[in-house]
Amino acid sequence: MAEEGEWEFWIDTGGTFTDCLGKSPDGAYHRAKVLSSSSLRASIVDLGTRSLELDFEICYPDDFFKGFQACFSGIRETLVVQAYESKGCRLEFSDEVPEGLSQGDLVVLQFGGEAPELGARVLTGTPGDCSLPKSRLRLATTKGTNALLERKGAKTVFLVNKGLGDLLKIGNQQRPDLFALDIRRPEPLYDDVIEVSLNSCSELLNAEDLKERLLVLREQGVETAAICLMHSYKNSSVEVLLESLVLDCGYKTVIRSSDCAPLIKILPRAETTVVDAYLTPVLENYLNRIAGEFGEDGLSIMTSAGGLVPKSQFRAKDSLFSGPAGGLVGAVSIGEQAGASRLIGFDMGGTSTDVARYNKLLSYQFQTKVGEARIMARSLKIETVAAGGGSVCQYDGERLRVGPESAGADPGPACYGMGGPLTITDVNLLLGRMDADQFGIPVNLEKSEDQLRKLQETLGVTDELCDELLAGLLAIANENMTDAIKEISTGEGYDPVDYTLVAFGGAGGQHACGVAEKLGVAEVLIPGDAGLLSAFGLSKAVPEGFAERQLLSTYDAFISDVDSLTDELESMALNKLNPRTEVLHACIEGSLVCA
Repeated sequence: MAEEGEWEFWIDTGGTFTDCLGKSPDGAYHRAKVLSSSSLRASIVDLGTRSLELDFEICYPDDFFKGFQACFSGIRETLVVQAYESKGCRLEFSDEVPEGLSQGDLVVLQFGGEAPELGARVLTGTPGDCSLPKSRLRLATTKGTNALLERKGAKTVFLVNKGLGDLLKIGNQQRPDLFALDIRRPEPLYDDVIEVSLNSCSELLNAEDLKERLLVLREQGVETAAICLMHSYKNSSVEVLLESLVLDCGYKTVIRSSDCAPLIKILPRAETTVVDAYLTPVLENYLNRIAGEFGEDGLSIMTSAGGLVPKSQFRAKDSLFSGPAGGLVGAVSIGEQAGASRLIGFDMGGTSTDVARYNKLLSYQFQTKVGEARIMARSLKIETVAAGGGSVCQYDGERLRVGPESAGADPGPACYGMGGPLTITDVNLLLGRMDADQFGIPVNLEKSEDQLRKLQETLGVTDELCDELLAGLLAIANENMTDAIKEISTGEGYDPVDYTLVAFGGAGGQHACGVAEKLGVAEVLIPGDAGLLSAFGLSKAVPEGFAERQLLSTYDAFISDVDSLTDELESMALNKLNPRTEVLHACIEGSLVCA
């Protein structure tokens, strides 16, 4: 809870846009959207020798853009902003404006920090070279998800028992495509594997060889280690010993399965440990930069389970549905206010669409799959499909496709004017389903038309059939999203006809009726802050602490100890919470394996 004189920020960083909601010390709410590439865009109104007058949708204070880097479409040269005059919206530079610029051209103003900090500066009107006011931040982010899908995590070594070095390559032998003839196994996330020799008493045999291998890999730039040994869910002593040895070799991050996922079954435990190790440095660096601006005590992060945890308690494996969880919490809050107890959340953003079903209670899942990775981590039950406003519309030589590729924030859809491809956003613009003047950033209809013309030429489609082509692309996108909703409704024995569709996200309102019609849903609810609902959900979320313990015992033994186990788990969950929080939510759960 914010102290007197503090700002409160609720910010969700998605693949394309970062949604920002803020509450000033006087109780007023402020809203903003910035690109997740930490940039703002405007079009040129007038050019001077060393200055540009821009067309901004909102008024920024003097020198707000001081220190920002100005980039121009089609021109490699960039300029650093020396001053900004709010009267006339004029940027001033020490160097001359590049040749080739003209009125109406797009300027990208790149901020040097992270998107949440840029969003907070927009909300408060704080220039780039000044400190933010005293504040608290609740953050949701797709940083870990994107790093995993794009395979941009840390260089990692995997330590496992001798003879199990190929464990993650072999996997569970399930084929993602049963009838595929050309089977391609995904490469593991780790860079190298070291097999650990143990004797019958679970004592380490090859410590010196291990140290030598670890030092060689450290010199090659590997800084992260994932440790997963057989039976360590029951006895963690050897993993703890290995952790100490690895740290002595200069590794910065070491993740043990006995700490990360202390549950039976070595394969999912190993997969979870490697994912956590692979993503931890990426998220730690990111959150450290955020904390540098907002303060460590003032930063809370949304987990995949829909609860808030302090930075000190946050784990990479718990971040993969951080943003979608915020959206679902917001949708539930709005739905309950409207008197709807059965909801289907339909969150269509720039990169993907997230859907979830709510029937008076939130549904959880305890094993999730993101890309090729499976993770043993609690999350809200959310289905994600690669269909969003930035989904690329293309012909692959056999059929029209929408996604899974996305134009993202940079270059973005063709209409953003940065050389992007034809996307669903462009389709909506070309069909007149989107008002360019209300979009929030400059959009260029001609750029969309250029990309459409290229697709027409590829397909041999005449101008007379152009609207049918666009309608077909729209129908494909709607079908993809409808299929995702069927997965979490009819696929689980629930009829979507009995539910209210809560449509949100930047593109949700444009597609809600088409999707509802395909599902037979009669009621669509579109919140007032639909484009910022994930940020709104952060404002409604509460701190949560989860604790779990695997019990390998008989049923009778479990029943006799159930009271003490419940007390122990409750204590563990509460200890995970920041003691400064006023709301404590302990979720007590247990799993039982009968011998």
